[in-house]
Amino acid sequence: MVEVGKPDSRLPAWASEPFSSFAGQVNDLGRVWSASSAGLKAVAEMRRLHSELAGYGSKIEPIVRRYADAIFRKDERGAGLNSAKVNLRKDFFILHAHAVLSLWGSLEVLIEDFIVAWLLHNPKTLENEAFKKVKITLAEYESLDREGRMRILVQELERAAVGKQGTNRFEQMLANLDLSGPVPESDRRAIIEMQNVRNAIVHSAGHADERLVKNCPWLNLEVRDPVKVSGSQYIRYQKAVCEYVLLLAARLTKRFDLEPKPGIGKLRSSLPL
Repeated sequence: MVEVGKPDSRLPAWASEPFSSFAGQVNDLGRVWSASSAGLKAVAEMRRLHSELAGYGSKIEPIVRRYADAIFRKDERGAGLNSAKVNLRKDFFILHAHAVLSLWGSLEVLIEDFIVAWLLHNPKTLENEAFKKVKITLAEYESLDREGRMRILVQELERAAVGKQGTNRFEQMLANLDLSGPVPESDRRAIIEMQNVRNAIVHSAGHADERLVKNCPWLNLEVRDPVKVSGSQYIRYQKAVCEYVLLLAARLTKRFDLEPKPGIGKLRSSLPL
């Protein structure tokens, strides 16, 4: 039971669930990313060891051959892993690029799910002028449940924020809930960079487009340059996104007049920072 006059440190379940889900997704992504990185290195090393130990009449040779054959044997398409196919530098760029796509997607899902949850539990927010402008056919409206209707509203907020970069996009959406605020410059810049890198990977076949060159001049890229995401670059994006999510959670605890440290500390400990 909460003492009278003492704010509770716990967020309502509906408000905290999107943040917990995000933390789980980012941690799962981190585990897969780390395991894949280690696996690529192990495959390359196994190939080298297999070549060096081939021909030795020792007891270790059958063991090495067994594991090497399991790794390098051909699959059903006749494609096998060999030294030509395991290009650590190239393959790491591919791995990091896919990690960026997943990280950005997780952030987008968090923002959308949280705003939907907010609208469901704070219906007075729907009196905001931004929501009154939304148009939807009666047939579509009747076919949706309450959550579906809220998602239609959030999609309208997203459309209104088209063209906004990085956190500015999310801040414009959160402003309709009176939950926007300043963002540290280092995090703001890293998330803008991540968004533009993500767009180039998805829409320009992994090559720099005009938006990336214009919005992130510090990367020193020219249009059509290949976009190569390094491990340190991905870690920087991950840290900025997690710090931004913690900032949103801190705003939320303040809005609910809760003690921020216990709740935020738990979320912070669950994020890969």
